[in-house]
Amino acid sequence: MVNWKLILVIVLIGGGMLGTMFYLSQRSMRNATVDELVNNLTHPDGYVRGDATEELIRRRDPSGVPLLVQLMEYPEEGVRWNVARILGEAGDAQAAEALIVALEDPSALVAKQAAAALGMLKISSAADGLIRALGHDESIARNTSAWALGELKSEKAVPFLTAALGDDIGMVRASAAEALGKIGDSKAVDSLLLLPDDPFPDVRLNVAWALGELRDKRASGVLAVLAKDSDMTVRRLAGEALKKLEGLP
Repeated sequence: MVNWKLILVIVLIGGGMLGTMFYLSQRSMRNATVDELVNNLTHPDGYVRGDATEELIRRRDPSGVPLLVQLMEYPEEGVRWNVARILGEAGDAQAAEALIVALEDPSALVAKQAAAALGMLKISSAADGLIRALGHDESIARNTSAWALGELKSEKAVPFLTAALGDDIGMVRASAAEALGKIGDSKAVDSLLLLPDDPFPDVRLNVAWALGELRDKRASGVLAVLAKDSDMTVRRLAGEALKKLEGLP
C-alpha cells in the first residue's frame, strides 16, 4: 500500500531544500564579482546560469562587457543567446560590433536576440547589418530585425521594410509596418495602402497605426475601410488615425 503521507513529507522536504538552494544561489550571485558572474554563464547547472544572467542584468555594469563580448563566440548556442540578451539589457555601446556580427550567427535564435539587443541599444551603425538580416532564412530573425530598424528610425531601411511588407509571414509584415510608422517617411505610404485586406489582424492594426503616424491624406480611404474592420483593435486604431488626418491640407 502506498504511504501517501510519507510521499507528501518527502515532497515538502525536497521542495524546501530546492527553495533553500535557489535562495543560496541568488545570495551567492549578489556577492559575486562581475568576472565570476560572467564565468558562471557557462556553468553546467542551468539554474546557476540563470541566476548569473539575472544578476548581470540587474547590475548593468559596463565593466563586464568586454568579457561578455568574448563569449559571443562560445560554441554553445544557449550561452551566445544568453549573452546577447545581457548585452542588450546592459545598455552599453561597447557591445555593438559583436552584436552586429551575431546577426549572421548560424543560430536563428542568437541572430534574433542580437537584433533585439541592437534595437534596445539603438545603435545606428547596426542599420546595414539589420537590413541584411531582413533576408534571413528564419522568420524570427527577420521579424526582430524589422522591429529593431524601427527603433533605430533608420530612413535608409525604408525601401527594405516596404519590401518586407510582402513577407510570407504575418508577424514580419506587421513588424515592418510598425517600423515604417516609427520612421515616419512618407515614401512608405503607397506600400502601406496595399494592405487593408491582409489576413493577419496584427498587420492591419499596425498599418492603421502607421498611416496615422505618417499623417498623409492619401490614407483616408484605406483608413475608412479599416475603421469597419472585423477586429475591434483595428477599428479603434483606424479611427484614431482618421482623427489625426482631420484638418490636414
